[in-house]
Amino acid sequence: MSRSQLGLACAVVVALAVPLTGAAQNEGAHGHDAAPAVRAGVKLGTIRFPTSAKGAAQADFIEGVLYLHSFEYESARDAFRRAQRKSPAFALAYWGDAQSWNHPVWNQRNADSARAALARLAPTAAERAARAPSAREKAWLNTVEVLYGDGPKPRRDSLYLRSMEALALAHPDDESRTFLALAWLGLNQGDRRVSDYMRAGAIAHRVLEHAPDHPGAAHLVIHAFDDPEHAVLGLDAARAYSGIAPGAAHAQHMTTHIFLALGMWPQSNAQNRIAHAASNGRSGHYLQWLAYGLQQEGRFRDAAALLDSVRASIGRPGWRLGTALASVRAAYVVDRDDWTLARDPALLASNSEDRMSSLLDAWLYGMGAARRHDTTATSAALARARALDVAMRASGQTPPGDRLVAAALVQLVEGADAAQRGDTARALDRLKSAQASFDAAPVAFGPPTTPLLVGEYRAEVLLAAGRAAEAKAVLQDALRQNPGRSRSLALLVRAAMAAGDLQAADAARAQLARNWANADDGGARLKALALSGAP
Repeated sequence: MSRSQLGLACAVVVALAVPLTGAAQNEGAHGHDAAPAVRAGVKLGTIRFPTSAKGAAQADFIEGVLYLHSFEYESARDAFRRAQRKSPAFALAYWGDAQSWNHPVWNQRNADSARAALARLAPTAAERAARAPSAREKAWLNTVEVLYGDGPKPRRDSLYLRSMEALALAHPDDESRTFLALAWLGLNQGDRRVSDYMRAGAIAHRVLEHAPDHPGAAHLVIHAFDDPEHAVLGLDAARAYSGIAPGAAHAQHMTTHIFLALGMWPQSNAQNRIAHAASNGRSGHYLQWLAYGLQQEGRFRDAAALLDSVRASIGRPGWRLGTALASVRAAYVVDRDDWTLARDPALLASNSEDRMSSLLDAWLYGMGAARRHDTTATSAALARARALDVAMRASGQTPPGDRLVAAALVQLVEGADAAQRGDTARALDRLKSAQASFDAAPVAFGPPTTPLLVGEYRAEVLLAAGRAAEAKAVLQDALRQNPGRSRSLALLVRAAMAAGDLQAADAARAQLARNWANADDGGARLKALALSGAP
């Protein structure tokens, strides 16, 4: 789903919910209840997943499923393999191992590793099914046989969904419904479909009502509703999830998918700080979200310290933070509005193995050069950005969404180059193309995938041309997609005042003042300028 396709009535959440009738009769049917039997000191939530296993093997199995629910896949795999060692014939321990190689929301799957995990139980599907002692366990095992069968991934995902629907009908309980909700999310193939996400959210929401300490239900409710239009539906789950599974770093971060979509910066930053620390700073994802949120609060001192910590980590074995560094650095320059930090010629010579990192650096140098009207430097940056864009498309390894973001970055520099030369019509044409590229990319809600929103720069060009009413409309649209973004609000104050819309200016001022209530020295300077409406 592209940004232009957003918009579905929220009432579908109730209409599509799967009834919970009959769940209690199926729980415990095989005699071994799956209460929160997790290693001491690790709190991951509570589920009921009775199996034929006993004692320590069942406890490890439950821990593995709990980690699966919070997308902590390596920890899940470790737990399932402990269960396998303790009970080598326990079929569902191999089901869990195979599931740990499937990451549906991220459109990632390692089928070879999953098949190898299943082969450790027995070499064929028929022999593996014979190891499962009940119809229910055979049905669970069959779902991964379907998932990792032959054929293209989209077909396997559709067939897997049907197998999970059949399982949930035959054995209705919290786990079958939660994995069914995840199967709906897994249809996305990297391109979010609102109807599928609403179905998943409806199912997961009903499970959470029935089992309020269920980590998978809370997690999937958040994933289903983490766009600005629907985020309010996930707020209760977001507030609960960090307490349900404090032992999972991803659970701490995941709450912020809702907080960020609603512009709740203090809550977002608090949780991402916990997640960042729990990952020992190795997660570029948590890093980018935390840096972005700090900048929305005007806490640039903290954001700079975070940026310094990333620089210090570059080059450490196993640490892959190059793209995160380029992205965080560019966003810091943009949000702080200090383009002197973009003058370093090393940005233009950046030669990361990840071309997107190098492109972000070239983009930053080019946008800074255009702002200081250095046409020679802008042209050099534009040539470098175009070359990287071509190389990314030619490689065949760049995801389609990244190719569209790369195109938007190049078109932004082209627009800036035209603007510095006084060609407003050309600038707006290139920015229109940049917006079209950005809008065509799959939606990935969170910090913007371009450090500077196309709409923000377009508004700047329109303001410079004396077209304040158009700039105001562009910024209001940008804020619908990025609620509470401080830079957009600051520009909206200027545009609304210039357009004579004092009510809109006052509303933007009020929200900006709330955002920057705890701004540091750098934020305070920007706050004073923004609240005054000064250009």
